[in-house]
Amino acid sequence: MTDNTAAQYDVIIAGGGPGGVVMGYLLARAGRKVLLMEAYKDFNRQFRGDTLNPLAMGLLDQMGLMDEILKLPHNKVETVKAVGAGGIEAYGLTYSRMPSKFNYVMILAQPVFLDFMVAKASQYPNFHVRMQARVNSLIEENGVITGVTYKDVKGETHRLSAKLVVGADGRNSYVREAAALETITTTQTTDYVVWFKLPLETDDVADGLVAREVSDSTLFMFRRADEWQVSLTLKKGVDYKAWKARGIEVMRADVAQMVPEFAGRMQDIEWKDTALLPVELKREVKWYRDGLLLIGDAAHIMSPFGGIGINLAIRDAVIAANRLARPLEQGRPSTKILASIQKRVEWEIKLTQGIQAKLQDSAPAPDKVIGLPPIARFFLRIPVLRDLPIFLLSFGLVPVKVDTSVLRQRPTSLMPAALEG
Repeated sequence: MTDNTAAQYDVIIAGGGPGGVVMGYLLARAGRKVLLMEAYKDFNRQFRGDTLNPLAMGLLDQMGLMDEILKLPHNKVETVKAVGAGGIEAYGLTYSRMPSKFNYVMILAQPVFLDFMVAKASQYPNFHVRMQARVNSLIEENGVITGVTYKDVKGETHRLSAKLVVGADGRNSYVREAAALETITTTQTTDYVVWFKLPLETDDVADGLVAREVSDSTLFMFRRADEWQVSLTLKKGVDYKAWKARGIEVMRADVAQMVPEFAGRMQDIEWKDTALLPVELKREVKWYRDGLLLIGDAAHIMSPFGGIGINLAIRDAVIAANRLARPLEQGRPSTKILASIQKRVEWEIKLTQGIQAKLQDSAPAPDKVIGLPPIARFFLRIPVLRDLPIFLLSFGLVPVKVDTSVLRQRPTSLMPAALEG
């Protein structure tokens, strides 16, 4: 084992998702020595979420990044219309009345966003990134997490130390598992989401998001710059194995019934082109240990509904960076500081997961329409309340701003640093 304990980091962030890269960027700008560890060779993995809501865009704007992000290939969605069985419009939601200059949802391919953020962070000499570096254990000394071990592409094990280890490695977090933290499952049943991609054609609809339903599944399509990312959520009571056993031809026909204009493209889809995402809502009782913090899906697994997971991960990252930038300059942050990060947002996470769990566990009503619970559809019929559901999806309930007073580091290079192996 190579012992790199002399290469001390202020923080090691395991996981190069939205929360991890944003936190790494902010702490590097604050002058902290950061190592971002990503298990894969690049960020171009399939079936990541692609939505940035007004909350995330507002925070990125406070960092001074949105002007450049808007130059990346993307689509904007101001209105979401869901079409139910029979072609009848179930509901419409609009972001256009939101109190933000970003009064829309941005559909931005997540690998493009992650590459951009890492490139921006790499302009600071105290930011480092290691690709194909999967954490395989936490180093613990007298009950304190003091670092990690990982294997590189050659299979060699390395040991790294840090004042703080951050688990930002998603819903299947290894860091969470290794920390042996207590997990609460808030759902009684599992939702099954089937993902696949379809090619984009020049005469496709301009809307960046399409929502449809048939008897046993609902469909959401997100338009990327060069493809459609499609998710099928099986309705309650539909067994995935039995659904799949009907054959690929039946699945193709279901999609063609919901979006007839894509029927031809569906003929090339095989089961090997799909990915299954079982959705259970979980959260940790404590998101921290001495020397360790979890953020994003590593701390609280959200439903894909509403596309809020990315935005909550970015919000976690901003709150954590705000509260950790100065303490990390002095030494290891206390558990009191780590607990304050969880306390800031935990009440809203519990509330949101409670609503999502109730929706996920409830039996489908005969008049069920896709995507929204009855109370939300009731709000949509009352003008003074009609924007409440979309406001909550846009901003959540916990206000947060970037603490720009700690972002005093200046970039030394306009070119990204070379990725470490």
